Amino acid sequence: MRVLLIILMLFLTCCPHLSGAVKQEELDERNTRLTAHLQCFARWVDEACDLSERQQNQLNERIEQAIAKSQRAYQFPEYPHQIQTRQSRLYDYSPIRFVGIRGAAWGVYQAGLNDDLQKILNETQQDKYRAAYENRQLMLHKNFLDHVINTADHELFLSEQQKEAIKNLFPEKLPLLEDGLYSFMPHTIYLNEKSIGTILDSRPHLLNHAQKKWQRYLRSNHQAVVLLSAKSEEELQKKISAEIQKRMVNLKPALELRIDYFSHQLQLNEQDQQYLKLAGKGTMIKLANQWKENALLLQKEYEKRANQNEGQLIHRTILPLIRLYGFDHHPLWEHAVRKVMTDAAYEKRERTIQQATLNYLMALLDQELWLRSEQRTRIAMIYQNVSIYDRGRYCQNINYSNSYDLSLLAAVLADEREAELSGILDDSQLAALTELKKQFQQDQDILTVNTRHGRRLLGYIKTGQKNAIQFFSRGGFIGGGIGLF
Repeated sequence: MRVLLIILMLFLTCCPHLSGAVKQEELDERNTRLTAHLQCFARWVDEACDLSERQQNQLNERIEQAIAKSQRAYQFPEYPHQIQTRQSRLYDYSPIRFVGIRGAAWGVYQAGLNDDLQKILNETQQDKYRAAYENRQLMLHKNFLDHVINTADHELFLSEQQKEAIKNLFPEKLPLLEDGLYSFMPHTIYLNEKSIGTILDSRPHLLNHAQKKWQRYLRSNHQAVVLLSAKSEEELQKKISAEIQKRMVNLKPALELRIDYFSHQLQLNEQDQQYLKLAGKGTMIKLANQWKENALLLQKEYEKRANQNEGQLIHRTILPLIRLYGFDHHPLWEHAVRKVMTDAAYEKRERTIQQATLNYLMALLDQELWLRSEQRTRIAMIYQNVSIYDRGRYCQNINYSNSYDLSLLAAVLADEREAELSGILDDSQLAALTELKKQFQQDQDILTVNTRHGRRLLGYIKTGQKNAIQFFSRGGFIGGGIGLF
């Protein structure tokens, strides 16, 4: 095995195009990202440990050496995992991945920068550094864990007892919760997401019947996009109706889940339960009609660019992903829920979701910028009233193969908040934030992230059929959650 590995490395060395030769532009961008990020780290250490001028110079010198070492390893990889890093779709300095396992920043810290720092600090400073670092890690861990529970709650409508039980699973299962990248349908194309289902499986009796039923549906990944075609418009409409009807049957467990949750949490009587069921069915019908309308609108776009096949017009359309996020915020359902429960109880769940998402955003920014405690508090106040949860979910629904985490970060960074942030962040953090924002592109309402193969659509800042149809007509990724919002 070792001989084969050596042969592989020699072969890739002789054929650099197979291992992905690094462009100078890529190296420069990576160097700029690392430099800006590590200057934030240096400022954070100085704040925590009160470094002397000599110690500051020593730390900056070690940082320069660490970056140079990292750049050499990136340009001339020696190990298979380094080659794999270079071939992945996201760069190792891309958002979120940059500070995650195998990311560029993570690699610098692991390659000896932390050890070098201990040699610079005296004993008192080492104690201060350890205390500050451990507090930061605890904060990140809590925010990541709350986000994982929040993600599960968003789909499964968990009780407080269930949330606490899930929280207690992590010390046993995951002593080191390094990030919040968990999903019911984990994607590893861009970020290394992990499965929430595997966590829940460790406690078979944790979920009730309705929750298990919906979780099975989520994990079976039935939410694929369907491309429909027919030789006549009438035939196409029949296919659309049949496909939507099939999916509506699959989505019934989601309605059952909500009825079960509100019935138990609010101890609803039979009359209120029936009221919710009727409202839920009515909402499903309205959403189904909207999905069909969107599919027909997309058909018109296809007909503008219709292809001829043996002299006959081929009618085509896309049936977008049928997601249930819009269900909970549909006026008909929302009115029914508010009628059977107090506004205080309704708002409490919404606030919990928003707060957990805001805390997770703070953790994502903290990883990039090494925020200090008072900075986190002030930045959180800026974004407190921004509908970050909605915007992140909307971006993800446009293309479900996207990471929600990337979509959330992109949607928030698209806000023009430089004036407010400039009064909170120091120069090194503002420089790092600028470099982070360069990883995303905004063309009017369209958000994309830079990848090794070009740009990847994350979604639209503003909702609306017009934007979605424009995207589809350009022949972009076939996917979307339009019509739900």
